[in-house]
Amino acid sequence: KILLDKTTNINEITYLKILASFDKNNYYKKISYQQWNSYFWQLFFISNLQPESILEVGVGDKIVADIIKKLGYDIKTCDISPKLNPDYVADVRSLPFEKESFDMVACFEILEHIGYDHFTEVLKSLHTITRKHVILSLPQIRKYFSFKCHIPWMRKNKYLIIFDDFPRYPQPSKPAGREHFWEIGVQGFPLSKIIRDIEQSGFNILINKSIPENIYHRFFVLEKRIH
Repeated sequence: KILLDKTTNINEITYLKILASFDKNNYYKKISYQQWNSYFWQLFFISNLQPESILEVGVGDKIVADIIKKLGYDIKTCDISPKLNPDYVADVRSLPFEKESFDMVACFEILEHIGYDHFTEVLKSLHTITRKHVILSLPQIRKYFSFKCHIPWMRKNKYLIIFDDFPRYPQPSKPAGREHFWEIGVQGFPLSKIIRDIEQSGFNILINKSIPENIYHRFFVLEKRIH
């Protein structure tokens, strides 16, 4: 089993060199450095919990699902579009799965595509479907400070990373994504509101994390709370 390290040593210059080695029409060349980092953390959070069965809601480009399969995990995909060839075709607002069908449900950059009035409804559905965990990533508009330093004489933890994110003022009036109904940090959607609604939907928040390489994506690792 591949052990994913918490620290990415690939910087943007190395990334550009990798891209230069691809054929100009190669799909992977179109994926940004920031998006690759988001994929890394999706894979890290999934593999760190070692689920026996996974449902990924929202197929996207299938990169994460394909890698997770190669790592030996049992993963099924679900999407509203049959053209993406998911294992199940369904709307996230009406998932056709029985109670506790999967150890984990992953939902990356999906829920902002539906109105926020469906947010807690979908979370409660995910709570029903999963046996243990749900992993979400949601778009956010926030400012941040980041500093990374390599310390060569340290045997372990050779990277010193200082990072913090904070609300943007004034708050933007609309999401950055053209097809998004809402985003964290937009007027009416502070981070505190999203946290409260997640917790009220029956979850404990194990991880609530921004990543400096892609500040636009915020990750939540949730544990099902048994009432």
